[in-house]
Amino acid sequence: MLAGQIPQSWGVEFAGTLALLAVMIPLIINSAALTGVVVAGAVAVIAVELPYRLGLLLAVVIGMIAAMAVDSVLERRKRSGAA
Repeated sequence: MLAGQIPQSWGVEFAGTLALLAVMIPLIINSAALTGVVVAGAVAVIAVELPYRLGLLLAVVIGMIAAMAVDSVLERRKRSGAA
């Protein structure tokens, strides 16, 4: 029913985006992963004008760094609380 509402001009790119979302959403199982996704999404939107689609690469790298940083902070808190 909803598929009929999607304009033809959106094409395969939209279907690919939906497929990626369907795979990605179940993988957000903790706050570090959620932080990485949110940061990567924000960077991708901000850097959309970079040439050669470098904004996507930048978004992935910065999102991974953010997720690792949050994971590291949470791990340190867990160790200091348990010690």
